[in-house]
Amino acid sequence: MTNPKDPVCVAQVFDERVSGDRDDIERLRSRPGITVRDLLADQQAELEALRGVGAQERDEAPRWVFFEWRNALVRVLGPRAYRRLRLDRNRNKILRAEQDSFAGLHIGVVGASVGHGIAVGLALEGLFGTIRLADGDSLELSNLNRLPDSVLDYGLNKTVLAARRIAEIDPYLAVETWTDGVELAAAEAFVAGLDLVIEVCDSLDVKLAVREQARRRRIPVVMVTSDRGTVDVERYDLEPTRVPFHGGANGITAADLAALPAAAKVPFVMNIVGVESLSARMAASMLEIDESLTTWPHLAGDALQAAASAVMAVRMFGQDPKAGLPSGRVHVDIATRLGELAEPQQRPPLPPFPAQGPFRNLAEPRDEVAEIVRAGQLAPSGGNSQPWRFTVRDNSLRVAVDPARSTAMDVGYRASRVALGAAVQNMCIAAAAKGVLGEVVLYPDGVGAGPEAELRLGDGRDAGLAAAYRPMLRRSTNRNLADPTAGIPEQVLDDLRSAASVHGAGLCLATDRDVITELAAILADTDRIRFLIPRLHHEMVDELADPRVDPLDRGLDVRSLELGPGAAMLDLARRADVMAELSDWDLHSDTEVGRSLGGRVGELVESSAALVAVTAAGSAPADDIRAGQAMESVWIAANAAGLGVQPIVPLFLFARDDAELAELAGPYAGRLAGARQRLSELIGMPPTRHIAMLLRMGYMPEPTAISLRDAATAGDTAG
Repeated sequence: MTNPKDPVCVAQVFDERVSGDRDDIERLRSRPGITVRDLLADQQAELEALRGVGAQERDEAPRWVFFEWRNALVRVLGPRAYRRLRLDRNRNKILRAEQDSFAGLHIGVVGASVGHGIAVGLALEGLFGTIRLADGDSLELSNLNRLPDSVLDYGLNKTVLAARRIAEIDPYLAVETWTDGVELAAAEAFVAGLDLVIEVCDSLDVKLAVREQARRRRIPVVMVTSDRGTVDVERYDLEPTRVPFHGGANGITAADLAALPAAAKVPFVMNIVGVESLSARMAASMLEIDESLTTWPHLAGDALQAAASAVMAVRMFGQDPKAGLPSGRVHVDIATRLGELAEPQQRPPLPPFPAQGPFRNLAEPRDEVAEIVRAGQLAPSGGNSQPWRFTVRDNSLRVAVDPARSTAMDVGYRASRVALGAAVQNMCIAAAAKGVLGEVVLYPDGVGAGPEAELRLGDGRDAGLAAAYRPMLRRSTNRNLADPTAGIPEQVLDDLRSAASVHGAGLCLATDRDVITELAAILADTDRIRFLIPRLHHEMVDELADPRVDPLDRGLDVRSLELGPGAAMLDLARRADVMAELSDWDLHSDTEVGRSLGGRVGELVESSAALVAVTAAGSAPADDIRAGQAMESVWIAANAAGLGVQPIVPLFLFARDDAELAELAGPYAGRLAGARQRLSELIGMPPTRHIAMLLRMGYMPEPTAISLRDAATAGDTAG
């Protein structure tokens, strides 16, 4: 334990609000040669710059700290604010709740050579509230090949040096120093009250004694060695019958081992360490001890690596005490890994998007029927899923929803029916252009009994529809930013309303800048939430098609996202493990995270000249199809007027009630219900209608890429 005659290694903390402390502060200020530094203003400025700092931290009284060994008096933030600021850069690799939990850990370190780096590393990361250090050795010149001390510290006890370093990092941490080390008889007292022991001493007797006492008290033990980065974990807290050293001690006790002469202990050392696990140079050196060497070699790099491994082990233990750190042994052998250096794989840049014909990547149609089907295939759909099947029956073209192409957001196949309606509208336009327009019958065999729609070919003509044929072939999605200063003429908006009304649908338009700004925030948040729900994130990632590795006839070509340099962040957003972390933080903290995930949608909507809601007259399946026809008519008309158009699909769009929203979004259902209500209010949504689709519109640069189509959806109707 600490000897009263040991040099001081604990900082003294004074609170100037306490009269006795004020007297001590003034006394110290007058001490000869003392250095006084007031760091409070700078630290308060740093604290103010942080996000989420509470009043308890901001208003906390400062402290004066005296470091006797430096003859220095320093004014710093109070303990809560000091910890908050000092450990801010740990977030989010260590969560705030985890950091608070670490502050309750009481950790022991036996051995202060490699243990010095471990103790300092644990202090730097804030992984304990109290640390107990034990080592009876003093600093010698031969230690300075691996210990970050100086010749000015020569002869001082190693635990004192480590404790001083910790105090200068964080004077509020509690440090207990055992400057006589740990003898066999003291092992029980040393481990008492600890949550975890890190054993890095040289004595085999003490190693075993510490484990015996730790097992008796159900305390886990971590050992690291500098050679080949060995990390050894024994979870006596979870496995109280576990044999020390994984059985390598062959049943001998610490007391029996201590009674053996040094030569008789060698087989135990070899068995415990594992001869085969030693590096060649370490193994060869073992044969030279007491010959050309006085002890085994140690290197600074190896000691630093061992310390890093021990710190990581404690972090894993604290983050998940039950399953985060299992028993066992592993070699974190950096030398071996560096021998495996290889050139990293570099992905080529995205190729330019090739020019497309009127039917994009689809083959030229062989006849009128094939051309009408081709037109249907060019319709837009969520994620370019193309959720339809085309068939020919007598003189009719039938279109059915393909359930295999549905997604979770396609609640009740409503999104599929809207897309199918757009396909029907394209087919009618093509039929009118060819002079073979006939009747459109929805659910010709009854709802749920056959196809959703049937176009019966005839000899009808419709000049208005026919005039839309070329614009329909040129219709595209534009995900570029719009010019927010360029408003849409009222006549164009009236034309869009007329295009929707033909199908019994309506339009709700938002053109006011303040309203669009609020809508942008709502839609950005719903997009953020989509990333954070595992199933929805998985489906969203599946929608993306990278031309370097993926077929492009389904899904969204990543070039069509118009991300520019921001495309580099897409790889992060696609990772399920990254989204799982963000989701966990979002659901279990009082801070909303992942705002950048919805940032692009918010930016796009904010730049728009208008946000247009296509509304269905009712909630029947046929209403969805008619709304899809209206959406396509509006879209074609907007493109023809020089407007760029992009569909925006908030997470709640096709979930019509709270039960469906709960099924889709789980813990986010309430938030999404509120977002749906507010959006409806902002766009002036009639209570009897449903939004079939939201379209952002504005004057934008031409898209640099468009999504292609899957020829297979045509079946045998087209060549």
